[in-house]
Amino acid sequence: MDRRTFVFAGPALAALGSSVPARKMLGDKAGASAGGAQSVKERSVPVSRFGTDDQALRCAIATGVPQVEIDIPVTLASDVTLRSDQTLRFTAGRIIIPAGATITEGGLYSRMGSNITLLDPIIDASAVQGGTTAILLADTVNARIQGGRLTRANLRLDGNKGIPSRTDVTGTVIDLAGSAGTALYLSGIHDVTISGVTCLNGLEGIGVYNKARRIVLRDCISHGHRQDGFLIMVGQQITHTGCKAYDNGQSGFTTQRQTGGNDSRL
Repeated sequence: MDRRTFVFAGPALAALGSSVPARKMLGDKAGASAGGAQSVKERSVPVSRFGTDDQALRCAIATGVPQVEIDIPVTLASDVTLRSDQTLRFTAGRIIIPAGATITEGGLYSRMGSNITLLDPIIDASAVQGGTTAILLADTVNARIQGGRLTRANLRLDGNKGIPSRTDVTGTVIDLAGSAGTALYLSGIHDVTISGVTCLNGLEGIGVYNKARRIVLRDCISHGHRQDGFLIMVGQQITHTGCKAYDNGQSGFTTQRQTGGNDSRL
C-alpha cells in the first residue's frame, strides 16, 4: 500500500514542479546575482584598511575607486603618485612627511594626469629642516584643490605643454614655517584660478614664473615672507583681484620682465 502511494506521488510532484514557470525561476536567480554584484561595488575606501604608511596609501589609490579617504595619520617615506579620475578626501587623517623622507617630486604628485581632486589636504612637514614640496601637479588638467593646510611644504603647479590646465585652488593655507622657497609656485602653467589662498612665513608667497599665462589670483593673502608677498616674473595675462600683502621683508607686489605693460593687472 505504501509502495503504491509512493509510486503515484512521484509523477504528481513532477507535474507540480513543471507548472512553475522556468523564466521566473531563472529571473530570481539572475536578480540575486545582480544584487550581489552591486553590493560589492565600492565608491570609497579608507587608507586605514591597508595600513598607515605610504605603501598603504598607494594600495588604496591602486584600487581605482572614485574616492580615497585619508582617515588616519599616514607617514610618507617617499613620493606617492596620484591617480587620474580620483578624489583624495582628508577626513580624520593627515599626511606626515618626516625628517629623512626622500621626496623627489612632491609628497603627492601627478604628471600628465587629469580630473584629480584633493579635498581638505592636511600635509605636515614640520620635521623637515629646509621644507619640501607637499603637492606637485605637472602638466595635469582639470585638477582641484579645496581647503586644507600645508605646513613647511609648498604647492607647485608646473606646465610646459602649453595646454589649458583648468586648475582651481581654493581656500588652502600654506605656511612655510620659516623655511626657504615660494609657498605657491606656478611655473609655465596656463589657465589657473587661485581663490582665497593664504601664504605665510616663507621666502616668497605666491610666485608666477616662466611664461605662465592666464592666471587669476582672487582674494588671496600673502604675509610674513622674507622677500615678496606676490612675485611675477615673465608671466602673461596675470590678474590680481582683491589680494592683500603685508609684513613682507621686500615688497608686497613685484612684477618683473613682462612682455607688455598691461599683462599684469593689480
